[in-house]
Amino acid sequence: MLAIQNIDTYKNTLKRYSNFEEIHKKNTEFKKSISISEKSTLCSNISIRGYANLLFDRSIYEGISDLEKCKELAQNRGSKNAIFFSAKLIFSDIPEFLYGEMYDFKSQEKLIFSPIYFTPHNLTDQNWQNGISLANNGFFIQNNGSIEIKLNSFLDFPTGIRKIIDIQYAGPYINIFVDGGKLDPLKDGYPNKIKLIKKEQ
Repeated sequence: MLAIQNIDTYKNTLKRYSNFEEIHKKNTEFKKSISISEKSTLCSNISIRGYANLLFDRSIYEGISDLEKCKELAQNRGSKNAIFFSAKLIFSDIPEFLYGEMYDFKSQEKLIFSPIYFTPHNLTDQNWQNGISLANNGFFIQNNGSIEIKLNSFLDFPTGIRKIIDIQYAGPYINIFVDGGKLDPLKDGYPNKIKLIKKEQ
């Protein structure tokens, strides 16, 4: 009977870890979207185990409730910025990072990193290349109703962060225009991912 219970426990454990690759991929993309320096103080609301330390290659203060608490720690340590990760534990040692907040002490700006990604529409013709406009600093995506995009939000492209300056809805598509020069169709266009972030002061 004990052997059967142990087998059942083992099977249940495997089921819990069955989506590890998917979670790890999301966490890795999340990490890449945040600029972490040696002078950053990292905090999270969860208990931190080896996986999170290895993922970010850094020590992370655990059990910190919010960004304000993280800012206090960072200020006491003389850090450049405070970065707070909101996460939930999928298993006792495997978290899923939901969003991040970063406060920079010099600029006094706050960045909010959401878990929302999207990709320019896969279209290339005389006006578009990989969903990137050839005429101006814009691109377009499919309007599936699941993405909330607002003016003055920021988008993290492979080539850098841009501010949304105009949004035009055109039937099943959304045309999005950003500040700065033209986007790079090869680096920023389909199939590359764009991350939606918010910026506050």
